[in-house]
Amino acid sequence: MQRKVVVEEFKQRYLNQPYGDVWLKLRPLAYQTHPYRWATIGKEISHIEQATLDDVKEFFFHYYIPNNAIMVVAGNVTVDQVKRLSEKWFGPIPAGKTLNRQLPAEPKQNGKRVLTVEADVPANALYKTYHMPGRFHPDYYAVDLMSDMLSRGQSSRFYDQLVKKRKFLIRYLPLS
Repeated sequence: MQRKVVVEEFKQRYLNQPYGDVWLKLRPLAYQTHPYRWATIGKEISHIEQATLDDVKEFFFHYYIPNNAIMVVAGNVTVDQVKRLSEKWFGPIPAGKTLNRQLPAEPKQNGKRVLTVEADVPANALYKTYHMPGRFHPDYYAVDLMSDMLSRGQSSRFYDQLVKKRKFLIRYLPLS
């Protein structure tokens, strides 16, 4: 029964709306070797349909373990309260095997990759993506800020130039 719910979520998010499959098409263009080349939910419905209960359990107990988690705490609490409650609720959960993640490094992209898609959508669209440094790279915050200034929201420079001044239609996709 849950499999059908996940298949319906995949259809709703990616297949049953205009431009919904954009990220499914962009990811393999932007990434050739890194796992980012496919969405967490899968690349196609068959990935969901063919997953077994054992596959799901193995994935869960491999990744959803305390030593692979990050806890974020916000609110009017003290460090002692957080420690006490963390130990109460999470202490009994076994840590699991230490993960040794060896993600393949994405090779440097020296040329453009282009995919032209024809679809029954309200208007033509152009999507461009660029690689940026990883979160621990010294340039990460500068590039992230530049990206936000250029393209995040209605106060961005792209929005101002393309939508307000040139009257282009802009549609933002949530990062998922």
